[in-house]
Amino acid sequence: MDISEIFKDSLKFPLSDYKKFLIYGVIIVLSTISAVLLGFKLNIILMGNGIIEIIVPIIAMIFMLIATGYEFSIIRNTIKHSDELPEFDLLTQFIEGIKICVIEIIYGIIPTIITFILCTIGLTGFIVANQKNFMFLNATNNPALTLAAIQNTFTPELAITALIIFIIAAILFILFGLLCHIGIARYADKGNFGSAFDFKQIFETISQIGWGKYIIWIITVIIIMAIIFFIGLIISLIPYVGVLLTALIIGSFSVIFFARSLGLIYNSKDN
Repeated sequence: MDISEIFKDSLKFPLSDYKKFLIYGVIIVLSTISAVLLGFKLNIILMGNGIIEIIVPIIAMIFMLIATGYEFSIIRNTIKHSDELPEFDLLTQFIEGIKICVIEIIYGIIPTIITFILCTIGLTGFIVANQKNFMFLNATNNPALTLAAIQNTFTPELAITALIIFIIAAILFILFGLLCHIGIARYADKGNFGSAFDFKQIFETISQIGWGKYIIWIITVIIIMAIIFFIGLIISLIPYVGVLLTALIIGSFSVIFFARSLGLIYNSKDN
């Protein structure tokens, strides 16, 4: 299946079963219940009620995990060549949602740690290289000399170092994001949680799909999601019901679209 066919299928798929689409929309609404209450101006009424202020975020978290689990079910069904939206199994999908969140957190932690190490090294080097300037700044009260010391401290080299670290961090987060999508798809395919972190097989899978095709897919997904987000933003401006409709229709559509397209791009490795 080529890229155009993947997106034609994925854009039609959310509305292939209106009943399941709307049920999933309700789950999305409940996962964003705080924003929905804000849209109806009910947050003011509920503020100050300690029990409700605790219960609402818990409800949102539970249904967010169920929504994530259902998204995973769509990916799995698509990989298994099903053309139907999966059935709802709230407990199973709640558990799967937790697992997917764990996978995403781990994939986020790795580039975060590397970026933190790079920042620490860069900051340490900066402090060591400018130790005399810092000592001078502490010792002088002369504004002109203070300004000169600051100018000597914040050199173009510092800006270049910061830019390099930023570029490396951006590349790392993009790379691990790409790997994370295929890792989740491999977990859906193999049913083994550890397969989500089998980097050798993940790289091999992307190579089978084709790096060019995979990158074109993710860029196209981003563009389509941006358009969907813009439509949702306009709808959300409708007084009172705007946020509700955005979560119910736009939120559910975007998640189902993405899950379906991820399953299809993963299956294209066999073409």
